[in-house]
Amino acid sequence: MGAPVTIKLRHYFSEGTGLSCPEMPAIAIVDGIRIVIYYNDHDPPHFHAIGPGFRFLVEIAQLRIIARAGSAPAAIERRVLDWAGPRQAELALCWARAHSAQPPGRIA
Repeated sequence: MGAPVTIKLRHYFSEGTGLSCPEMPAIAIVDGIRIVIYYNDHDPPHFHAIGPGFRFLVEIAQLRIIARAGSAPAAIERRVLDWAGPRQAELALCWARAHSAQPPGRIA
């Protein structure tokens, strides 16, 4: 996996701690980490992985972390990326649904 792109987190996360977000149903839970796709979110297609005191965004097409807030353990990041690999098509479908104002659905 390549290094994450350097970005201004304020563009991706709410003000303040950078960890708050409106409540959105998780499309999956991976080892206690909520996997979320927001309606009308910015490109590139991505999902949010949200845990206690951290969150990171994973680009679906490249399966790479594109933004971080807080400090997720490297093992958690690897676990989420490993989980996403065989589910890339499902994640892309969830993104497309959310951008069509449909519920994104759930992934096992």
